[in-house]
Amino acid sequence: MDGATDEQLTASFADPTPMSRTETEEPRITRRTLDCVRLIGGLDDTIYKDAPAEMLGAFRTDCRRGLQERLPMCYAQAKRT
Repeated sequence: MDGATDEQLTASFADPTPMSRTETEEPRITRRTLDCVRLIGGLDDTIYKDAPAEMLGAFRTDCRRGLQERLPMCYAQAKRT
């Protein structure tokens, strides 16, 4: 199976809340989603090194939940192509 297209990734990870963009705007992946992926992937460990463990744990949990809600959409779109 080939990788996902830019359009598929954007559709899967764009902010699902209508208040985040006007109806005429293209869907966009939010900064929060990018930050979550970077945090979970360990790319920003130096940024969070002094953060309290409890706060960081809550942020990681919130990120995982948000991304897990979107993952089924990614798989469904990948199967259609």
